[in-house]
Amino acid sequence: MRDPITDAAQDPSCLLCLTPDRGGSWWSRLRPAMPRNFAANPMTWTDFMAAIADATETDWSFKIKYTLNGATGSQRIFCGGSNTGPIAIFWSSDGLMYLRTIGGNGTIIQANPASDPTGTHTVEIIAASGLYSIIYDGETVRSVQDTPTIPVLVTGDVISSQFYGTIEQAEFLCGAVVWQATYSELYAIYEPRNFSAAPMVWSSFETLTAGYNGDFIFRIVTNFRSISDNPQKNEFFFNSRWVPFAFRMNSETRLFGWLNGSDPDAGVELSIDLPVSILGMHVLKVARTGLEFVVTFDGVELYRTSVDAVRTFPEPASSSAIRSHYHSDFDGSITEVEFSAPALSWSAPHGDLYDMLPPPPWPSPVPRNFAEEPEAWRDEKTTAPLIGEDDCEFFIRYRLDGYPEGSAINRIFYHNSQTAASISLLPVTVRAAITASSA
Repeated sequence: MRDPITDAAQDPSCLLCLTPDRGGSWWSRLRPAMPRNFAANPMTWTDFMAAIADATETDWSFKIKYTLNGATGSQRIFCGGSNTGPIAIFWSSDGLMYLRTIGGNGTIIQANPASDPTGTHTVEIIAASGLYSIIYDGETVRSVQDTPTIPVLVTGDVISSQFYGTIEQAEFLCGAVVWQATYSELYAIYEPRNFSAAPMVWSSFETLTAGYNGDFIFRIVTNFRSISDNPQKNEFFFNSRWVPFAFRMNSETRLFGWLNGSDPDAGVELSIDLPVSILGMHVLKVARTGLEFVVTFDGVELYRTSVDAVRTFPEPASSSAIRSHYHSDFDGSITEVEFSAPALSWSAPHGDLYDMLPPPPWPSPVPRNFAEEPEAWRDEKTTAPLIGEDDCEFFIRYRLDGYPEGSAINRIFYHNSQTAASISLLPVTVRAAITASSA
């Protein structure tokens, strides 16, 4: 069964598709995205391999613009598993940049640019009348004359990218075969993490703060969707009583937690009424200066108190019987969470706060060519009789770019006893609808 939501998202005129019944997710061509991290999210270039398989010309070109953020160990920028094939770009564990292409008789061109491999670079590999050239940042670093040959992949080899960096552009041209890396392959689209479906243990925070006992400011921006009857499902930055602070919600308007000094049993147990519901986006901040704690909510001071001594953040190796991990488990998301102190600072990584979405089913920006790809509108044959009204209106909007020669029939939307309704004369844009009205 077709999904009307994804159908709507595929409409080129759709700028925003909201899905409140799916947790509030949304798709948009204008949606903010970040360049794909090919270390965390490697890419297998399936469509590129299909383009290579369709290649029939000996003249071809490949271009890629990428940014390498780190050169520790092997970095597979764009190449096959065996680092062979007509295209291979990788940084080796022995500290060399390899740019390879294979000529007609198996000659391998290898080029090792002397410049720093990190940063943004552009590589072009061009085969023209048997001359195979590698161009690195605009400079030809190697070329060789060889037998002109159609580019082919090694049987079973897979072209992929897995490296500490991003790709801005990748394209391949071989006669009529054209391939270009898509936006959804080069960029990652994110939505806020739902901490109820995917609770988080803040291990990096625990490691950084272990043993610290100085002044600090902790700030968190939450977006609660709902409050559970179980307080343990409302813990947005919580731990045991053996830590300097911890927070959760006991209701929509009651903040619960601890502010501790030397002895947790002598610490301050918080139970504060908030001025508004926690639902929606709000900012909670707790600051410790000396022995004094100050808690603010959306910039308004809620609570101020002093403790008997400074409570040190525990070591990660502490027994689990004494303390649990700092964690977040609630129905909502966190936009920011950060800890700052004179000697150290920490903020939650983007990957802990946001989940990468699978690429949405974006349509091709090129309208269908109905002269080359005729369409049989089978839905029309089954839908129209179901309208059950005497008065109907049919509407179609199209554009013709030409007329066939001779006596060929120009079928815009046509039906006869032999064929289904069809369009077959190169309209650039087609929108059609049948609507019924009361007599």
